[in-house]
Amino acid sequence: MIDVLQQARMRFAAGHVADAEALLRQHLQAEPNNGEVRVELARLLHARGHFTEALAELDRAAVPVPLLRASLLGRLNRVEEAIAMQRKAIADQEHPRALLGLGHLLKTAGQVEEAVAVNRRALALDQTLGEAWWSLSSLKTFNFTDADRDAMEALLADAGSSDDARTYVHLALAQALDAAGDAQGSWQHLAAGNAMQARVVRHDPADISALVDSTISKMDSGFFAAREGWGVDVAGPIFIVGMPRSGTTLLEQMLASHSTIEGTSELPYMPALARQLGRSGDRLGSHYLERLAALGPRDIEALGRAYLDLSRGQRRLNRPLFVDKMPNNWLLTGLIRIALPAAKIIDMRRNPLDCGLSNYRELFARGQTYSYDLAHIGRYYADYVRLMRHFDAVQPGKVLRVIYEELVDDPERELRRVFAYLGVEFEPQVLRFHETNRAVRTASAAQVRQPLNRRGIGQAGRYSEWLGPLREALGATLEDWDR
Repeated sequence: MIDVLQQARMRFAAGHVADAEALLRQHLQAEPNNGEVRVELARLLHARGHFTEALAELDRAAVPVPLLRASLLGRLNRVEEAIAMQRKAIADQEHPRALLGLGHLLKTAGQVEEAVAVNRRALALDQTLGEAWWSLSSLKTFNFTDADRDAMEALLADAGSSDDARTYVHLALAQALDAAGDAQGSWQHLAAGNAMQARVVRHDPADISALVDSTISKMDSGFFAAREGWGVDVAGPIFIVGMPRSGTTLLEQMLASHSTIEGTSELPYMPALARQLGRSGDRLGSHYLERLAALGPRDIEALGRAYLDLSRGQRRLNRPLFVDKMPNNWLLTGLIRIALPAAKIIDMRRNPLDCGLSNYRELFARGQTYSYDLAHIGRYYADYVRLMRHFDAVQPGKVLRVIYEELVDDPERELRRVFAYLGVEFEPQVLRFHETNRAVRTASAAQVRQPLNRRGIGQAGRYSEWLGPLREALGATLEDWDR
């Protein structure tokens, strides 16, 4: 038993995800009532983004694992159920990390005041819990007190603090000092926290550049012409792609305020299908494009149907259209176009200095490994713009570009343009998007529940003297990013 669980965990950690899953399923064929193995399979499926299947395995396990169940319910947009389950898990004993989970769910549900209180309780139980400070700062609307800043400085001064805690606190302090008007102090903590995280996640910008080069080379106009009529030609998905922190959550909230559109946040399914196609673990494999090019009409249709089947578990409302705002799907625009030809794709774009700084300020739960180095951010942004221009050329009119600054300056004009592209009527309530009550799981959860404002425009100006590596990596893209 222990050997099976350990072997599966080791294979998963090494990136051999399919092997780990096969090992657990093979064991369950011999022992179908083995609850521990079934729970481990549920954990693995959760990590892979197969939330509906993971929850089903947890039901079969008949083993009480309330925190895992709460996490799965949250990922399936069943947020109120998830909150109730999380409360149940901490009812008998308040554990700091369980409180963190509850705080995150409360933020997702828009219950910001209680989210603050829950994180305060977590800190009262564990003063060294750097993640709780970061959770407070990630609310974006939270104001730290002088005592808060002193407590965070003390944690950094404590030689016993873990590297993880230091990283969280550096970035939380950066937010606190920025709000206090101390740009230099904020930058010092930003640089320190990002340097620590960059050593953990590792990123080679050449990997993204090579994938973009290959995509441009292989997905020319002939590629799409040869696959005309393939895939699942049904309306429904609306993909919002681009850089994180570019206004994708804002646009999703606006669209989800429409009577025919449901927001489902960032769905992991298209990247998961692409990785599966490339036979890779956590990253998009080098063989993805070669294998995609070799697929026939039935295989491409199967990919489209798999995406629709997986995303169905995230949909709670009976609306014909839904938004998937996984920003990294810009790399998979070509796959979306052939597998789901009726899907709509919106490229949400923001000034690269403001957007780059906002990425540098964020500590992402997963992915976005480029975001902890300014030069890597600049190169990633330039590659993104380069690939989207290619699709503009070979698939004209299929992707709609929306500029964040223009959306903020004239939301009605831009939204009318968006809804015309989507083929639905404009509805006035979309301009009151901040009143829409729905779960929002991204870093902008609190921000999109406020009326539209210009606070995010031009914010890089105060940090201009430190943004040289970002400007240099952007190169010519800095001047023509919106074209």
